[in-house]
Amino acid sequence: MVSMPAPISLDDAVRRLYDGPAADFVRVRKELAARAKSEGAADVARAITALRKPTMAAETVNHLEDQPLGELLAVGTALRAAQTRLDTDEMKRLTSERHRLLDAVLATVSVSPAARDEVRCTLLAATADPSAEAAVASRTLVRGLRYSGWGEVDLSDALAHRDAAARGRAALRIVNTDSADREAEREAAARDAERRTAMQEVERARRRLSAAEDAYAAAKAARDSAQAALAVAETRIRALDER
Repeated sequence: MVSMPAPISLDDAVRRLYDGPAADFVRVRKELAARAKSEGAADVARAITALRKPTMAAETVNHLEDQPLGELLAVGTALRAAQTRLDTDEMKRLTSERHRLLDAVLATVSVSPAARDEVRCTLLAATADPSAEAAVASRTLVRGLRYSGWGEVDLSDALAHRDAAARGRAALRIVNTDSADREAEREAAARDAERRTAMQEVERARRRLSAAEDAYAAAKAARDSAQAALAVAETRIRALDER
């Protein structure tokens, strides 16, 4: 018996549309809406038809590689926590790390300068505001985001549909877990490297101490020899003076 394919859902359509190339968006949206309508799901068909094509910047952010994006978002989470604690040293370190990761992500992007700037602003917004972070993680942006430096990021009409943020929050739970594991691995590796460096420094210090002790012993022997020679010479002088 041949099994029938499951009816198309709005979530299925969102994944197909926003995971795929924007160049195919209109055609695929039309096909998916027609399929939903043929399956008797008129409401789903209307919802699919209402889905908006993403801008170039939004499409670029939606298609970023998981690992670099996840690392950037994780740093944003840590930076917000440091800001809450007013930990200035950690804020400075994480801000520098955010710039490094952001530059690394942008280096993989091939878009116009204007779109590139919009991608940059969107990613910065995602590191500044948890709601924007979830929006970016949802991979369903239809426009770029911008953080004013104060308050929350405006997400009105920024996502494919109102439930898309839930997809982002679910993705963030996975990303944050993976990032925490990677951070723990990095910290363990850093501790091991630091221990190896310390052991090497101990060994070098021991060698220097041994060399210094040898030099000291040689110098002491030379001093003793010189003192003995001096005593002999002084004795001879006194003997000559007494004649």
